[in-house]
Amino acid sequence: RQLKPAAENAAKKIGAKAEAVLAITALETGWGQHVIPTPDGSSSNNLFGVKADQNWNKDQVIATTLEFEDGIMHKRREPFRQYASAQDSMQDFADFLTQNPRYETALSEADNPQRFIEELHKAGYATDPDYSEKVLSVMDKVNLMTQDVAMVADK
Repeated sequence: RQLKPAAENAAKKIGAKAEAVLAITALETGWGQHVIPTPDGSSSNNLFGVKADQNWNKDQVIATTLEFEDGIMHKRREPFRQYASAQDSMQDFADFLTQNPRYETALSEADNPQRFIEELHKAGYATDPDYSEKVLSVMDKVNLMTQDVAMVADK
């Protein structure tokens, strides 16, 4: 609920549904319980597991990640982007997708949440072979949660 306004803004920028954006962040952070911490224990506010590549010239944090290669899971220490706020992470997610040509097909399918998530996965957003199914399962829960909120608000 706290992230919904920022998710709506990010989703609008990429033409997606806010529920799809929320589902990705819910999966990536374990429903907000496992946001990558900084060395001092504060939050990195990285809600999407976006890594810090050579083009990222802002704050970053090193964290352990699980990556799949040829169907085998490997544990690695990688640099991840760090943000001042959750809203900054949401905005950067939208910017990251729109500025990266490999996500063009996903963005062209953004109005269809299932296809959007599947195309993100195909483009290499995540290496987990079950990533699409996991995000879609979480999105079903997000949809139920947002419907419950809407129904209460209507009453």
